[in-house]
Amino acid sequence: MLESIRTSDAAAYCIMDYWHFEGWFALRSYLDRNALALPKTVFPGIELRPEAPTNFRLNTHFLFDDALTDHQLREFLSLLHIGIVERAPSREAFIELARTYDSGKLDKHGFSAADRSDDAKMETLGAMTAKITRDSWRRAQKQFEQRLLVIQPYDTSDGLGGLGLEAPSLRRR
Repeated sequence: MLESIRTSDAAAYCIMDYWHFEGWFALRSYLDRNALALPKTVFPGIELRPEAPTNFRLNTHFLFDDALTDHQLREFLSLLHIGIVERAPSREAFIELARTYDSGKLDKHGFSAADRSDDAKMETLGAMTAKITRDSWRRAQKQFEQRLLVIQPYDTSDGLGGLGLEAPSLRRR
């Protein structure tokens, strides 16, 4: 990955994880341990699913200032709450959330009542279905507003295209 970053024409990259920053933390730790520097800017990122008035998941990307510390990125996560359980995204919160589901919701996502005792399965189901509350998103975004870029994909799985809107036209200048 580092060699691809070094040799590509792109000027900047983002390490994007779903619900966490572990990829970013691993990259930064590896670079620090090996006294390495990249000739390109690499930003930490996270993909989250906020509550939205849609009948599909509306995934949203958050790109952060690369000068933020690991502690600050964890602080951002701690400001977010998953609806229903009102907890920050975590393994335990995903498990707790999934265990609140009735058998219909379990079946819909390919799980059974017997899976309730399997933490790994419940974590997977919770991560598949959790949504960040609007209030916690606003609170976190406000605290980090000068160090955060929010991107709402259009033409990707679970993007704005699902709303039936026309794609914005892009013209070359």
